[in-house]
Amino acid sequence: MNRWRSWLALPVSAVLWALSLPNVFGDGWGFLAWFAPVPVFFFLRQSSPWRSALAGAFFSFLLLLTTQFWLFHFSPVAFTIVAAVEIPEYALAFMVLGW
Repeated sequence: MNRWRSWLALPVSAVLWALSLPNVFGDGWGFLAWFAPVPVFFFLRQSSPWRSALAGAFFSFLLLLTTQFWLFHFSPVAFTIVAAVEIPEYALAFMVLGW
């Protein structure tokens, strides 16, 4: 897979993940949870650990935007705090998985 195409796999995975959860569309489509991490694994398979860490931060931000959008309307500070905690966690997890 090309480099830019592999980065496109991350938003696809984030959207699949968000659609598998209960959301504004209803109860969600739980079967999509089986397929949501597959694009991430394809990305991690061909990337270096540092590139994986950057991808983890990007994926975490996309996931927060698609699943925790309500949190920003509740309190922008809460969204910022959750992002400050989640983004480094995903970056570290992706870096470890990239090894």
